[in-house]
Amino acid sequence: MVEIECLVCGKAIKIPPYIDTEQYDGQVLCQECESILHIKLVGSKVRGYKVVGKSSKKALKLLEELRRLGKES
Repeated sequence: MVEIECLVCGKAIKIPPYIDTEQYDGQVLCQECESILHIKLVGSKVRGYKVVGKSSKKALKLLEELRRLGKES
């Protein structure tokens, strides 16, 4: 399992299993501080990541929908 450290609060973020860690360029949510990070993974290795903002209710709803869709696949 791939993990990154949140750049805001320092807590470990485990990349959810529904994300293809072989080739991913998108967002993940820190469950601790609710910051949104953009991450790029290639071959299950982190190639870069940055903070893109604090979460909002709209962003949280979008991420929850993405999780739900990922679990249905």
